[in-house]
Amino acid sequence: MKKLKREYEDYSVDFDSNTDTWSDKKTELLKNNAIAFAKTRTPEQKLRNQVLSIRFRMEQYLANEEISEGQLMTQEAFLKEFLEVLEMPLRRFSAAIEIQDSNLKKYLKGERVFNYDLAMKFGHFFHTPPEYWLELQIKNMLILKSDKSQDYNKYDYEKFIVK
Repeated sequence: MKKLKREYEDYSVDFDSNTDTWSDKKTELLKNNAIAFAKTRTPEQKLRNQVLSIRFRMEQYLANEEISEGQLMTQEAFLKEFLEVLEMPLRRFSAAIEIQDSNLKKYLKGERVFNYDLAMKFGHFFHTPPEYWLELQIKNMLILKSDKSQDYNKYDYEKFIVK
């Protein structure tokens, strides 16, 4: 098996030993190297990076346990980001995943429950784990219902244990 030899540019910048800040010269060097490197990327690489950026934001959102009702990010919001990056209208996307755009809108507005079939289609289309799309729905539903969580206190097995 032939081993590929890869060459890497060295863009490392050391911190000054006596301070936690970078010098203006080092900051400018890093900035110029980043700009030069970005110019070498193909349109496909740029698109892939944008898609990965949205996926990363999804992961961060799902991992954040301190989201409040005012900070909700819905499936619709993430879908809009993906479609904007891909420069694709909703109608074309819905045709690509074989669903009528009117039905898709009902799922996105919460009039219908987002299901595993849609999650699979979204996941494959956007190269994201399908469970992210379902987890978004579950997380948001729980956040919206959290103010009513005391209503569920009566459902506790310990109240039914004979002592």
